[in-house]
Parts: sequence; C-alpha cells; structure tokens
Amino acid sequence: MIQSAAIKYTPPGQGQPGIAYDMDPQGLAIIDHKYLIISAYSKSKTFDSVLWVLDFKTGRFVKPIALNNIDHVGGNYL
Repeated sequence: MIQSAAIKYTPPGQGQPGIAYDMDPQGLAIIDHKYLIISAYSKSKTFDSVLWVLDFKTGRFVKPIALNNIDHVGGNYL
C-alpha cells in the first residue's frame, strides 16, 4: 500500500485525519463471504491501526475503520 487515509494517533494533531505512507498490513479476515477485512498498523506509530473493509465478491473498497490504538493487529478466518 503506497498511501492510505488515516487518523493521527500522536500529538500534536491527535485524532485528526491524515495520509499515511507507512501502513503495514498484518492480517486478513473473511466475514460471511461478504466482506474481506485487512488489518494494518502504522510502522512509525504516527497513525491509528486500521481495518480496511472490502466487498468480498467485487474487491471494491467499502470503508476504513480506524482503531483507537497503535497496536499490531492481526486477523483470522471467521
């Protein structure tokens, strides 16, 4: 991933939207064969971890879900 919309974790600007260039995908999950979830974290710990939600059948991006932390997030098959 070259860049992604993200939410800043670290002050100043905590909670503000930004563009991350260092998101590192960590895991995948498939929900009811409807959604593909990709979890990622910011290597620099500047941005919140994120879940990217994609349509499982088309691969189209649905929405990001910003997590209120900077932990390394993983995933598994549900």
